[in-house]
Amino acid sequence: MRPFLPKTLQSNKGLTLLEVLVALALGALLLGSVNVAFNTSRDKIDGVLESYERAVRYSQHETILKGAKLRLHFNLDKDPQEFSLEIGPGGDFVIPIFEDLGDNNKLSMAEQEKRDKIIKKLNSQFNKVMEFSDKPQELPDDVKILGIGTTLREGLIQDGEASYYIYASGEKDAGIIILGTPNEVVSLTLEPFVDKFVREYRALEAEDEEMAIDEQENIAKEMYENWLKGDSVEELTKK
Repeated sequence: MRPFLPKTLQSNKGLTLLEVLVALALGALLLGSVNVAFNTSRDKIDGVLESYERAVRYSQHETILKGAKLRLHFNLDKDPQEFSLEIGPGGDFVIPIFEDLGDNNKLSMAEQEKRDKIIKKLNSQFNKVMEFSDKPQELPDDVKILGIGTTLREGLIQDGEASYYIYASGEKDAGIIILGTPNEVVSLTLEPFVDKFVREYRALEAEDEEMAIDEQENIAKEMYENWLKGDSVEELTKK
């Protein structure tokens, strides 16, 4: 015999089950939306990193074939930011090793003129590699270069122009490129003597946009400092 249950209890039991099912469905929908947004953001930043890696690999072959220096040249002040692959002279042409030229806003007029003159003269020696791309490649929405570090410049470069060089021998500078999205910060470390690229992904924990910007800045500086000290991603994960 089926046990007797009051109608009110039967109704409440059914309603509770329905509420649970609706809640689960909504939760799955919301989680799916978050994952889609995150995956889209990750796809964008991975696409940018892959284009940088492809440019470096292409350059290593071209420098040997043409006996010239190539560089990835970044314009961090453009909106959207952009980069291009450029070829310069070979032979005895020497790339200047910049000391820390500082922030444009902190330079005197004379120092800024000196900086602009050096950069202008250097840029005049390089032209875009048309076989790779006939125009600068722009960063997609929601992806931003937070900083670039190279052996030719002191400090994390966060504005103005920056370049990463590949030489006629196929050798390249040591460097780090740090990018950010609303969800995470990613670094790409470029090794000087081997064909190796190392990526490190760090998720953001900030709950609002202003806090996220501060967190991005802090993570970028930490990644740069670890790179300067020679700490690899593998070594850091063991600590």
